[in-house]
Amino acid sequence: MQSNNIESYDILSDDEDENESRLTCSLRWLISKAYQHGTIPDYLPNEHFFQNENNERFLSPDIALVLLSGDLYIRAFQYITNQQDQLITYDDIINYFYSQNILIDINLLKQDEPLNAHVHLELIDNLMKLYFNIILDQNILYQRFEKLQLKSVLTLLNKSKQLNTESFLIIWINGICEYMANQCSQRIPPVIDLRTALIDGTCLFSLISYYDENYNMKKNKN
Repeated sequence: MQSNNIESYDILSDDEDENESRLTCSLRWLISKAYQHGTIPDYLPNEHFFQNENNERFLSPDIALVLLSGDLYIRAFQYITNQQDQLITYDDIINYFYSQNILIDINLLKQDEPLNAHVHLELIDNLMKLYFNIILDQNILYQRFEKLQLKSVLTLLNKSKQLNTESFLIIWINGICEYMANQCSQRIPPVIDLRTALIDGTCLFSLISYYDENYNMKKNKN
């Protein structure tokens, strides 16, 4: 059941539209990591923002409460770090990032009048980076690309000793795109910068096509 609290939560933001969009996407990712296998509780609404009779938009009180309490962050952190059986507190998460030279003000995270979108987005962004650092293991990537027989990507991985998250993502994207290009006999321009190369959607389409089961079934039939 949803909370009976009808208090609305305004958002501190320089650009409300941009932050609402970013916060919505980031919240969906955060909730998916906090609650695995579709076990999302009923009190978390699908729509994270609501509009009042004056056409003013506010963050859902139920979403705001779980952000302010740190519950979503704690659950997501436990899942990402495989510590579901450990007692983790809000302070533990902040202290972990502090140990990584990432400073996040817990007082700003708990600020509710207005809720500080910037600091919540900062924490979610750092959880995303932590998640990708854990799952993008160089040995696992090597094994997967070895199965796809992508010698150029394997050579690059062999030459690279330590890679940051962005470099791993670029290698992964380019590896899949190279495989799809070979299958379709067409050239897909390689990704060099994640902030600019994905704009036209070519690489994203290739990634979706590779991982989409329906696409693979159609391809095999042809």
